[in-house]
Amino acid sequence: MKTVKSVVGKLVIGLVVLGVLVLNPWFGLTATRFDYGAAELRAAVEGRWQLTISAAHQPTRVVTFTVAQGREVEQSAARGLVRSAAACGTRSLVKSAEACMDVTRMPLELKLASGEVDGELRGELSVYGTAFRAAAITVMRGGARWLEAKISREGSASEVLVDGDATAKLVRLARAL
Repeated sequence: MKTVKSVVGKLVIGLVVLGVLVLNPWFGLTATRFDYGAAELRAAVEGRWQLTISAAHQPTRVVTFTVAQGREVEQSAARGLVRSAAACGTRSLVKSAEACMDVTRMPLELKLASGEVDGELRGELSVYGTAFRAAAITVMRGGARWLEAKISREGSASEVLVDGDATAKLVRLARAL
């Protein structure tokens, strides 16, 4: 009798394990662990920035603006072979959910300090993957993509594009306090 219970118990456990592996063969192997959070993103991007734009046959323009974290910070993480019904959903830094790929997006508030820019500035910082080595900043001007750059974890900018042209330089003048 004791042997039958033992065999039945092992069979039930085996069926549960098999069911989990059939539904998600990566179970337990793909736990998403981000090595950064909102504090690291803010340290990389918040502060006072200066953008120098050099366009052909036009005078050089200098625009200075401040960048701060917007209201929402989101992360998404892929899990399993079968995606949730809300595929491409997001996960906040506080509460998790299923999604398509590992990505963190931080909305940015931009305030013009000097220079002229037509339209309201809105921005977003995006980090792809669970390790923060670099981020992509995108700034929209009045609804159109205006500024794109790569931002290092330390807060330096590279690969700067303004209106799709690579004749611009973006430098952080001061970190946020």
